Amino acid sequence: MNVELKLKGVNQNAIQEMNRSLILHLLWEYTLCSRAKLAQLTGLKPATLSNVINSFIEWGIVKEEGSIDGKKGRRAIGIRLDTERYCIVAIRLSQKYFSVGLFDISGKEIEHDTHFYDGNTNTSKDVFDRIRQEIRRRIEENVPRKILAIGFAIPGPFIRKDGRIALMSEFTHWKDIFIKAELEAEFSIPVYLEHDAHVGAFAEYWHMSCNREIDLVYIAAGQGIGTGIITNGTLYKGGLGSAGEIGHTCVEVNGLQCECGSKGCLEKYCSSLALTAEVNKKLSAGADSILHPNCSFDEIVEAIQKGDHLARNEYMRTCEYLSVGVINIINLLNPHIIVIGDEMSRVDANLLLFIINKNVENHILPKIKEFTKIMINPTDSFLTGACIYTLEEIFKNPVVFQKK
Repeated sequence: MNVELKLKGVNQNAIQEMNRSLILHLLWEYTLCSRAKLAQLTGLKPATLSNVINSFIEWGIVKEEGSIDGKKGRRAIGIRLDTERYCIVAIRLSQKYFSVGLFDISGKEIEHDTHFYDGNTNTSKDVFDRIRQEIRRRIEENVPRKILAIGFAIPGPFIRKDGRIALMSEFTHWKDIFIKAELEAEFSIPVYLEHDAHVGAFAEYWHMSCNREIDLVYIAAGQGIGTGIITNGTLYKGGLGSAGEIGHTCVEVNGLQCECGSKGCLEKYCSSLALTAEVNKKLSAGADSILHPNCSFDEIVEAIQKGDHLARNEYMRTCEYLSVGVINIINLLNPHIIVIGDEMSRVDANLLLFIINKNVENHILPKIKEFTKIMINPTDSFLTGACIYTLEEIFKNPVVFQKK
């Protein structure tokens, strides 16, 4: 087989964009920097750096602010991101609700709210129309601030090149909505669509200020089970953008039927939907519990925290299955850090971590277990992650600010 190797040169415009992106990332990381410090960090000549900074000031991305300590005790003018002019709208979609947030270009949240719906009575089109209304409201209410882009975190799997969801468990027809294309056509704003677990990984990586040598895997254990993989500071997406779908790996060969077409998928045994279904199945069969049949996930969580025997046993069973997913990730990817978040992590974080650590210790080589740090983060990382991911993409091509 002949493989044709195509090489491309780098033109001056590309180098200029790389320099701009580097400077923005440093201002994002350090918050306040002098020109001398930026020159030291980037290796750029002072004249080149000044040209970039001056363009950024003209575009309204950065501003000069006060003075900071410079070389030999001299005072230098500080440079920071200007957070007053531009915003990001971030959206998180799940099977039961969507959240919408507004963020400045430093990643700081300005506001957010959550809207619930019922997949049995609301169609995907109904929900999408409500999301569009919330986006429009924020655009109109935040004049003269400009909305730079929309970051959209969705449950997977999704088809990146089409900008749409491939499958949403227990909520049909999202696959018929081309989310990215429709929003960009309506609002004339770039839309960055990404798997919720992927943006969750970005949020954790950003909050921990990890260096590029750290490999991090984020497990979103909620209504589905997905993972985001950060390696060398970059999100691993896969060929179609659906990398990390651990929820659709098989843990029971002849197990429960999954909407993806396979049987025995992990998320059929350890998601919040799976826990709710199993508890209600046992309640209908007459199991003793403080819960009533057709109870909700929130009611089950409350029962677990009150010590209900049925609810607690079923949660422990889901934790056992989730630990199988964690073990598979460790053996497959050997990451430095694994963070588990979303709904299942908020039920009983200590119990979840205990069961996972116990099983990892019993099934992973001691040296590898010692190397791997496993953490639980019950806070919702998806809205912030959608913003951070969007800013990462924008900062790769800062000329978008010039166009604004």
